[in-house]
Amino acid sequence: MESVIAYVVDTWWVNTIVHITTASGFNSGIEKPGTKCIERERVALLKFKQGLVDDCGYLSSWGTEEDRKDDCCKWRGVQCSDTTGHVVMINLKYKVDEKCPNKPLRVLDLAFCGLSNSVYHWLFSLSTNLLVLDLSSNQLEGPIPDFAFRNMTSLVDLDLSLNQITAISKSFRDMCSLKTLNLYYNNLTAQLPELFLDLSGCTRKTLKSLKLEKFGQLSPLSTLNLDGNKLWGSLPDFSVFPLLRRLDISDNQLNGSIGDGLGQLSKLEFLDLFGNSLHGMITEAHMSKLSGLKYMDFSFNSLTLNFSSDWFPPFQLEYIGLLNCKLGPHFPKWLQSQKTYKFLDISSAGIVDHVPTWFWDLPLNLYYLNASYNHMKGIVPDLSVKSDGYPGIDLSSNDFEGPIPLLPSNLTSLNLSNNKFSGSISSLCTLFDEYFSYLDLSDNRLSGEVSDRCWSSWQGLKVLNLANNYFSGKIPDLGSSGCSIESLNLRNNSFTGELPSSLKICKELKIIDVGNNKFSGTMPTWIGSLPNVVILSLRSNWFGGSIPLQLCKLSNIQLLDLSFNDVSGTIPKCLNNLTAMVRKGSSNSTISHIYVYYYSSTLDGFVTKYDDIAILAWKGTDRKIPSNTKLQSFDAASYMGNPQLCGPPLPNKCGEEEPAKAPDNNNHHNEDQMITIGFYVSMALGFIVGFWGFIGSLLLNKSWRCAYLQFLNNMNDRLQRRMITSPSYCK
Repeated sequence: MESVIAYVVDTWWVNTIVHITTASGFNSGIEKPGTKCIERERVALLKFKQGLVDDCGYLSSWGTEEDRKDDCCKWRGVQCSDTTGHVVMINLKYKVDEKCPNKPLRVLDLAFCGLSNSVYHWLFSLSTNLLVLDLSSNQLEGPIPDFAFRNMTSLVDLDLSLNQITAISKSFRDMCSLKTLNLYYNNLTAQLPELFLDLSGCTRKTLKSLKLEKFGQLSPLSTLNLDGNKLWGSLPDFSVFPLLRRLDISDNQLNGSIGDGLGQLSKLEFLDLFGNSLHGMITEAHMSKLSGLKYMDFSFNSLTLNFSSDWFPPFQLEYIGLLNCKLGPHFPKWLQSQKTYKFLDISSAGIVDHVPTWFWDLPLNLYYLNASYNHMKGIVPDLSVKSDGYPGIDLSSNDFEGPIPLLPSNLTSLNLSNNKFSGSISSLCTLFDEYFSYLDLSDNRLSGEVSDRCWSSWQGLKVLNLANNYFSGKIPDLGSSGCSIESLNLRNNSFTGELPSSLKICKELKIIDVGNNKFSGTMPTWIGSLPNVVILSLRSNWFGGSIPLQLCKLSNIQLLDLSFNDVSGTIPKCLNNLTAMVRKGSSNSTISHIYVYYYSSTLDGFVTKYDDIAILAWKGTDRKIPSNTKLQSFDAASYMGNPQLCGPPLPNKCGEEEPAKAPDNNNHHNEDQMITIGFYVSMALGFIVGFWGFIGSLLLNKSWRCAYLQFLNNMNDRLQRRMITSPSYCK
């Protein structure tokens, strides 16, 4: 293995390149007849030597400042010019396995070096005194050869993370001093018990059984990091590693239940089982001896935490991840003992219960709370005590009711969607911290006008979702002080007025959904100045005028819905430029936001999600669809609700051509259908009532009949006189 480091030394001379090369043996100084190094360059070399660590004495041939007669051109590895005597190169080559008479190599950090599997042969020749070896973030592939670490019996810390390793070496069994092993984010595919057989170390040489309980001496391993691999199978008996402090096997494909051996790891501080297929129960027997546990993540498994109501955990957790674990139906009382957690995720935990008052006494150092997707009930109390951090709170998809609670002013995100909160949101207008970036109040019973103060204090938001409430009033002019919003959803409210043109300063907008409101005015032209818009829904408002040509500038648009407005006129041909609407999409992918929270919305009677499948809604328009454009690639159902729209892909032909008969579909309900059965019934009833109401009154009332006949005679006489007096009649 070679590594070349170039130094430019210009203190005493200019443009002298010094190469230090690690390869295959030393080069001595090259002596040329009649040349001798220049004094100032000799002094510069000596100063350069002072900045090097040379425990092995490789530069012992170099002179000293006192010995001025020493010719530096004769020094080991120094090369001078034949004509000028200037030093032009220092070439120091040596074998990396050459024995050094002084200190042995203890620490070797080769992370991010682009090393391949050839490094294993080089590692085999290293000293057995190596304690720390870091090979992370390289290009190691496949299984580790058995010989690779055979001589490293003193190794304490080994980092092989972020490579493409598929299997580990049997030589790991002899690493009796190994305390930290990092294998996260590789491609390990073995069954976990087989993998542990190769890790357990210091076993009896006569071991023939693959069962872990047959192991003799126990490994001193304290850190085991295997997350992000493809490990499968059931969990082994972790009790063979009694000194473990950190165990991370997250993001694998492990299944089965958790054995009691986990509960024997009394020194465990960090336990991460996130993202596997583990199932079964976790009881007090698993947790009662883990007094030092601070980090616990069982998320994305099918585990059930079954603790007695009076159990008091021996630990104080800082991180609690129980997403998708079963804690309910009753609220887990053991959480009352946890006073120092910074992160708590009990979402999708099957809790169907009123939240006890003690739960709302949140720790001051909280930075994330997620209790979403349960059926928690009750009224959320005052939570305005300011946290030491910048917390995010997610209470969405529960049964909370009452007014919006007072909240910490230093929130970073707030999601209260899909609950039963009611009243105004004036208490949220003070959440104007620069880190507050996400607000979702959709699907509640909130009402009233949103004050100008709220709108102005929310300009730093990335996501604002007020959909499916009872809000009213106008959106004020936002000024020009800056706007960071990327997703704006006001769908299904009663907002009025025009969309303020000041929204055009929000250049990061990707989602604009103001459908099903009472907005009016002409179709906004300034939307065309927002280059990143992916979803634009203005449906079911009172917008008028024609479709602005500026919409053709939305090169990234994937969903455009202008239906149920007063839009008229022709469809601009430049819409052919909206090529992002016709790209092939995935039926199960949704447009996601950078904050993990996904965005989806119902298009009534039209489509269930905002997928990246091409969707076009041109309801409320008429005339011919431009030909030879991408618009012909859409399904005809995308144009429903426009009875006067014609041309491909619709069956209705334009001009004198007869429209093709549409197939009868009794199961499809068209909300925009003009001619219905009720129409014909009403027409028949109207004719009958009108005709017989008039004729019947003439038959029954003689005076009305005589007056009506006299009126007809008079009209006949007038028409005859006009015709006789007309000049054209005389001709």
